[in-house]
Amino acid sequence: MGLNPCCGISLQNGARAVAGVEFFTSGAFFLTGLIIVQKFAHSWSWGDADVPSLLFGIAYLIFSVAQFVLTVYLFLGANQNNSRHCMKWFLGAWILLVILIVFAACETYQGRLTANILWAKPVLLGFTSLLKLYCIWVVFEFISDIRHFDVDSTRKTPI
Repeated sequence: MGLNPCCGISLQNGARAVAGVEFFTSGAFFLTGLIIVQKFAHSWSWGDADVPSLLFGIAYLIFSVAQFVLTVYLFLGANQNNSRHCMKWFLGAWILLVILIVFAACETYQGRLTANILWAKPVLLGFTSLLKLYCIWVVFEFISDIRHFDVDSTRKTPI
């Protein structure tokens, strides 16, 4: 058990709040993927097919579904004080953070951004990464708290 990162609220409520934020961001990624795939479907012609855009759209859809499933585990774990469910989210969050950084790097490298918003991607990536790291910290402290409580509640005291 370390420092409480939730500014005075319980770690359980903090983990629930993280689940709410994650539900919102998974929905945003899903909408982004749908917009990209829809744009590709409407502009499809055999001569100028933009296959990398379609692949990015599909990757966003897969990413958002994975994040949604992991967030369900976090929400259930936070409500039931189940460290195993929370740990699934914790490990998956690290993997998704790396994937998010790779997505951003690939999009920037492929030139998917116009010149006037090129600055927005690093700023948005930095904010999203810091938010994700903070969420990971909150859930880590919650898992530690659950495990500490389980050890204390199962310890037998001598008579």
